[in-house]
Amino acid sequence: MKNKLAANRTSLAIDRTILAYLRTSLTIIVVGVSFIKLFDGPFLSFMGWILIAFSFFLFVFGIKRCNKIKKYC
Repeated sequence: MKNKLAANRTSLAIDRTILAYLRTSLTIIVVGVSFIKLFDGPFLSFMGWILIAFSFFLFVFGIKRCNKIKKYC
């Protein structure tokens, strides 16, 4: 019983981690879109696109990492 509860707790912690990666990447997307839409400078527009690309890679990294951890549990 004790091991089953620990496995459930670990599974829920991994799910929370996936949601944290999603929340962080969505926040970075919002910042990137804000840079693109609100500022006229080419540098900030470029930084906005970089942030959007970075958020995509961050989310993919988080999904892969959490799936790798889930295999061991």
